Amino acid sequence: MKKLFTILALTAVLMSIIVPVSLVYGAPTGVTGPPDLCKLRHDVKMPDGLIVKGTEVSATTRDDWGLVCLIDKVYNLVDWLYWIILAVSGIVVLWGALIYITAQGDAAKVTKAKGLIAAAIGGLLVALFAKAIPSIIIAIFA
Repeated sequence: MKKLFTILALTAVLMSIIVPVSLVYGAPTGVTGPPDLCKLRHDVKMPDGLIVKGTEVSATTRDDWGLVCLIDKVYNLVDWLYWIILAVSGIVVLWGALIYITAQGDAAKVTKAKGLIAAAIGGLLVALFAKAIPSIIIAIFA
């Protein structure tokens, strides 16, 4: 059951990213603004130096709105994941600290608390590295 839920959740996330972008790739070339399927929420700096800010573009037309929309979707996903991981890591640090404080010299509880705090620090590092994902996507696809 757990595997099924994980597969369904990942499929839903991927489809929410792939379907709008694939439909945008079918848009006519030379469009002066993003298609209706693509609501840009972030400023996207493309490797060719053009900066897409919301619906304003530093050039008159773009032929790669699908890529711009994909990068914006990745930014949205990374932002959500960043804040969720940050919140969960903070809670785990507090939980580990509480166990450590109430351990009263019990070696097993101290070890468990240190493991929780180490896992939370690892989560914080993952959250920080997640902010680099849009730049990696731009470097790969552009």
